[in-house]
Amino acid sequence: FCVAVISFFVKKTIYLIDKSLRNFYWCFSLLSWYMPFLSARFSSEIWAGLFFLLAMSFLLDENKQTPWPKIGVLLGISFLFRFQMGILIFCLIVWLIMIRKVRFRELLNCLVPLFAIIQIGMLIDLWFYQSYTLTFLNYVIAFISDTFLHPISLYGDSPWYTIIEYILYAPLLPFGLLLLLTLLMAFIKRRNKLIIWLVYVFIIFHMFIGHKELRFLFPIVYLLPFLVVLLWSPVISSFLRIYQTRSLLNITANAIVVILFITNLTALILMMFMPADDGEKNVTNYISKRYEGAVHLVCYKSDDPFNVLYPLKEKFYLNKKVSAHKVESLEDASSLIKNDTNTYLIFAHRENNSDIKMLSSKGFELLEVFHSIPKLLVRLLSFFGYKIDSYLLYEIKIRNDHVKSIGVKEEYIKWKIAPPSSENK
Repeated sequence: FCVAVISFFVKKTIYLIDKSLRNFYWCFSLLSWYMPFLSARFSSEIWAGLFFLLAMSFLLDENKQTPWPKIGVLLGISFLFRFQMGILIFCLIVWLIMIRKVRFRELLNCLVPLFAIIQIGMLIDLWFYQSYTLTFLNYVIAFISDTFLHPISLYGDSPWYTIIEYILYAPLLPFGLLLLLTLLMAFIKRRNKLIIWLVYVFIIFHMFIGHKELRFLFPIVYLLPFLVVLLWSPVISSFLRIYQTRSLLNITANAIVVILFITNLTALILMMFMPADDGEKNVTNYISKRYEGAVHLVCYKSDDPFNVLYPLKEKFYLNKKVSAHKVESLEDASSLIKNDTNTYLIFAHRENNSDIKMLSSKGFELLEVFHSIPKLLVRLLSFFGYKIDSYLLYEIKIRNDHVKSIGVKEEYIKWKIAPPSSENK
């Protein structure tokens, strides 16, 4: 579906691209490494972005007969998938009125289907909630309350420049620089163009809300290849001419092309092996297949990987012999570890690795047994500026010398069982 939608958008907008760059536009739209990576995600942001892209395909089509009802339906579906799309839809309507100056009848032909689809969404909410509920209005109220009525967002606060960091580092550094330069050039040269208008307002809006996540920007990702090729057409055409000459500029052009090509190809290959959810499912898979007896999983400053989306519980790798304990300090972690026949594991974020290793000085033996994401993958992506999270899994037990120092008899150490209590002696 994603390939079909992207291809449809390219076909409808390719007349806006210089003829010499149309093959490049196709490749850049479909083979930019983050396109297949994001398109494989089944998320509301991706679906909302795809239906909005379909609406833009019909709006930007060179055909003079604009199908306004069809555009309205697609915008309505996009809004139902993700209420933040209301920002783009509102900006689109303002642009149609102020810049394109569409007639009232055309605007009405777009708005009526749009609101009809929203009404259908409300009926679906009635079916599920058993009462007439304005979910998008509740969402807006919750947003206003969290943003303006609370000094700190309940979901976490981030500075405004976090969005710029996302744009710079998330697509890998070479591409991030290209995108930032594109946005700067767009503001200087063509700020009244529709796509630029939409992308800028969407980004600025998310800069000034407290809670920020990379996924919030996903709906506009599919518009970026068009924006890049359109704005850089003169530069790319010059590069193609320089590419055929023998000069210092030719060497520079070659170097830039090679860097971008290698970065894109490397990222495409690496993302084929990138596990979902920072590799948490790799951890649950490993634990379920590796350990048969009772397992105590100590989650140090981390959520239980078997129960990430509480109260939903993972079923596929669920092992009833695994009991999870969430702790916030090394003292709490060490108090859970006993010298018995059970297996004790510590699950921790990679950034807390140094904390976990401090347990070695507290009389524990640590064995690093699993990485949620392979080390080589982490190193290669980090080299390109991609910020990646991952988890480590340790086997942990009390060292024999530590057990002796606290007075436990040697025969109990040998058999790795807890000594009987004084009551049972």
